[in-house]
Amino acid sequence: MKIGIFTDTYRPSVNGVVYVIEILRRCFEEEGHEVYIFAPAAGLNTKSDDDHIIRFPAVPGVIFEESNVSFFFPPTVLKQIKELEFDMFHFMVPGPVGLMAIYAAQKLGKPVVAEYTTDYFEYIDHYPVAALGILALGLALPFTFKVSRSELTGMLRAGRPRIGLGNWGQEVVKNLLTVVHSHCDAVIVHSRKSATQLKSWQTSDDNYPMDIIPTGVNPVKKPAPAELEAIKKQWGIEPTDEVVLNLGRMSSEKNLDLLIPMMEELIKWRPNAKLVFVGDFDYRETLEAHVKSSAAADRIIFVGKIPHEHVNRAYSLAKIFVFPSMSDTQSLTLHEAALAGLPIVMIDETVTEVVKDGINGFFSYPDDPIDMAAKVRTILENPALQKKMSAAGKKNAKKFSEETQAKKILKIYRKILSK
Repeated sequence: MKIGIFTDTYRPSVNGVVYVIEILRRCFEEEGHEVYIFAPAAGLNTKSDDDHIIRFPAVPGVIFEESNVSFFFPPTVLKQIKELEFDMFHFMVPGPVGLMAIYAAQKLGKPVVAEYTTDYFEYIDHYPVAALGILALGLALPFTFKVSRSELTGMLRAGRPRIGLGNWGQEVVKNLLTVVHSHCDAVIVHSRKSATQLKSWQTSDDNYPMDIIPTGVNPVKKPAPAELEAIKKQWGIEPTDEVVLNLGRMSSEKNLDLLIPMMEELIKWRPNAKLVFVGDFDYRETLEAHVKSSAAADRIIFVGKIPHEHVNRAYSLAKIFVFPSMSDTQSLTLHEAALAGLPIVMIDETVTEVVKDGINGFFSYPDDPIDMAAKVRTILENPALQKKMSAAGKKNAKKFSEETQAKKILKIYRKILSK
């Protein structure tokens, strides 16, 4: 097959969507398929070192610093896409580039698959300015592909300005995504959480097919002992420290502030516990300021963003992985942590199939740092339990390898094409 993957976020940005795309491309190509990626450039220069990555001119920093938004789609773009003769169109983000995938698929009579990668309903509550961009996309839909009269009426109703930008933006998101997904041949979601959310927005007129397929992850390679000792020294990790790890993008919707009072409670019982934040983004400075006034300030460290090929060092240092987010559609770091043998304490049980309560981790109560601290403490105080959870996590996570999960998507492609 020749597959076109369309995305509104790609390198040089680094985020979960980028990793999902790169995993899919690698696995698809290993199966003998040809993959092209369509994505915004980092500016107006569309030059690419990879002839299978096609860039569109973009305006940087529209929503936040790392975002690049493209609105430049001359008629030659459709001509170029037509000449490539794709068998399947697949888009990751329902932005301008994503909508281009639906437009091209309809114009060329080809199937299109959506992959729901971001909880925009929650996201827009933390980035209200994005509501205006979502609204603009909604208004553009009738000019992008054919919509029914009822869909158009619904979009106009949802787009009426009202008090409360966040709530208004969420209504627009619900309507936009439902309409967009209704014009797809299949929708791939990463978790039960996302499936439940999208189904709750559907009516009898837009009951589109949906498949739950978490992105596959393969184990990270264990670091050499010398690497581990060097990173301990660099990060200030003492031999007696019990490292509790959080790794990922540091943004406001990730609920990271919960980990501060969690640590304040934990060190009452485990004074050698140390929370290590690995990652960076626009909320890091705010979070660091909150930590400074905490009673646990000397037991919390920020090491910044590290290359993905070095995350194995962070996992190898830690005893437990903590995940307070309630806004993720999945988390590749949960999968990586389980494969690395870390018990996991988290909140949102519907966001992953890798973590099982009491088997390889615990689910704690929402917004309850004391409960989260108690569950972390239970694992730290029981080495036998920690060992048992480590083995169970590795075993379960191996069921969701990159190759296994990518083949499930290829199976959906073949099913669509057979019709």
